[in-house]
Amino acid sequence: MSTTLDFTGQKVIVIGGTAVVTGRTQANADAARATLSTHGRTIGLAADLSDPAAVDALRVPLPDQPEIGLR
Repeated sequence: MSTTLDFTGQKVIVIGGTAVVTGRTQANADAARATLSTHGRTIGLAADLSDPAAVDALRVPLPDQPEIGLR
């Protein structure tokens, strides 16, 4: 049996999750968040995901977002 999970932002929101979207600039992240937020909880953060240090830096703001339930 094969299970395919679709983690596109809208699908995550539809099943009750919170989508965390990134963009290389905060403006791009905000635009993606604005589009997806019409469907549910969404957070937009700026990060260049090709840069390992930028990915690590994403861990800092996420705990400040109580709606996503990180512990």
